[in-house]
Amino acid sequence: MKGDIYTIGPRQYIEIERRKCLGPTCAREIAIAYNAEFDRHHPFDIEGKNAGHSHYATCPDAERFRKKKSPR
Repeated sequence: MKGDIYTIGPRQYIEIERRKCLGPTCAREIAIAYNAEFDRHHPFDIEGKNAGHSHYATCPDAERFRKKKSPR
């Protein structure tokens, strides 16, 4: 629910909304949380055995959403 806190290592993210994953084969309900220090949003699972963990670990469409590194 809005205001819940999720962590990845030392970083804390505060939930700002819940919505369905936009992946074409996923569509699970997820939490979108924000880290103000690093100005980043991150999706988290909210149901099942992975609740509270990064949705990138369970989403079948995760690669579609990862930021591409530019070649140097």
